[in-house]
Amino acid sequence: MSVAWRQLAGCVVDWLAGLVPFLFARRLARQAAARMEQMPKPRRKRRRKLADSSLIVPPPRKRRQKTPLLPEAAARAEAAKTARQAAAEAARREGEWGEAQAAAFLQDTLHWKILGRNVRYGPRLELDIVARQPDPAVLVFVEVKASRDEAFGRPYARIDAAKRRAQSRAALKYLRSLHAPVPAFRFDVVEVVGEPEAPNPPVIRHITNAFPMDFKAPRRR
Repeated sequence: MSVAWRQLAGCVVDWLAGLVPFLFARRLARQAAARMEQMPKPRRKRRRKLADSSLIVPPPRKRRQKTPLLPEAAARAEAAKTARQAAAEAARREGEWGEAQAAAFLQDTLHWKILGRNVRYGPRLELDIVARQPDPAVLVFVEVKASRDEAFGRPYARIDAAKRRAQSRAALKYLRSLHAPVPAFRFDVVEVVGEPEAPNPPVIRHITNAFPMDFKAPRRR
């Protein structure tokens, strides 16, 4: 075989050697493209076209008109409101009357000195009566509970844990406001059972050391 034929055969062999990997790589690329087409395409989020905010004018908001009550319903609602106001006013007068009876009992019968009445520290903390017992010298925070009768239990039973904590916080604020140390203090309860216009005098009970100081933190909701 001549030299020219040998060179031509070598070129053909080299060309075939380079063509085979190219064809194989091309086949792999086609298979990969086919797999990609079979895979689910991700959803594209549609972008809202924002208009010029200066050109958008919101419509006026319609106010909901209240349906007028019928004359009979309006009369019943007004009567219920008047009854609630009268009950609240009667409860307030009854509470003031009970506190006055308890203060008179402590001052005239037990010969205590009244240091303060209705001592408030905010909307929820209030001490009905702050008194001082002379012998032995004790500062007493008195909670007054008045009731017309005892059909639903004694008035002392209405003092729950929340009321004791409020009394303890109010007493602590009062003690901090004093300039001199206090040798001893306690919490008493005075029950007043009766009515202001009743012909018989009210029943007054004095409960000494009714509950201890309580600073248990309330549960968080």
